[in-house]
Amino acid sequence: MDVHIGDAVQLSCDTVLVPILDISGDYITTRLPWYQVDPASEFGWDGTRRLPRNPDAGEWLATPFRFQEDPTSFVPGETRPLSIQGIVAYVARVEHFDQPLDVGWLPRPTVSSALLLQGNVPVPFAEDQGFSYNLPGDEFMNVELLFRPYAFLEEGDVILDARGLTWRFSRPWLWEMEGGSGNDAPEWPLTLRSPINPSSSSRRRRISQATRTGSHVDELTRWEQMSHVRPISIEHIANQ
Repeated sequence: MDVHIGDAVQLSCDTVLVPILDISGDYITTRLPWYQVDPASEFGWDGTRRLPRNPDAGEWLATPFRFQEDPTSFVPGETRPLSIQGIVAYVARVEHFDQPLDVGWLPRPTVSSALLLQGNVPVPFAEDQGFSYNLPGDEFMNVELLFRPYAFLEEGDVILDARGLTWRFSRPWLWEMEGGSGNDAPEWPLTLRSPINPSSSSRRRRISQATRTGSHVDELTRWEQMSHVRPISIEHIANQ
């Protein structure tokens, strides 16, 4: 599934048995069945993954994977069930690559999205926050779209709001007001001014109908209820 910045999604995957290779402190080293070592990679990945055993582990919020049994009873050499079970996350960044990206394993992705778990507030300008959802490569994850703010708009749309102000839409919480600071938000209902193309008439009707009732605040509130964070937080990641 293609995801957009701001999407609130629910993630899941089938339960699989994974080997317990090593246990050290709050972490378990295992091998996941969906990734193969990339022999041409510059990273020299050994094919293993280190997963947290409990919420106290520093990387608990950096993965959607959870063991389905009490990890305190695990011993190296056995196999244990692992899955993703209905975890809610939100999309903070989406990157597209002209050439498949070297990540250490195969397949090499051409699209990489940064996701943060519900309630995980990003640290401004910090690297490697959350976890990646890569395509191709992560198709084994079931991604259900829960809410896409301003789903009726496309990047670059120029909008006229109810006050007669002109805005350019970049992302759900990033608006550029013509001749203004952009610190405000458009007042509904909205009217599409550009682009002008064969689909403009139908899109104009759709946008007008979608914003006939409600407001930017309503859209914001619904997103906060899904993500449990303030939307201004994700702009630090989206702009990196």
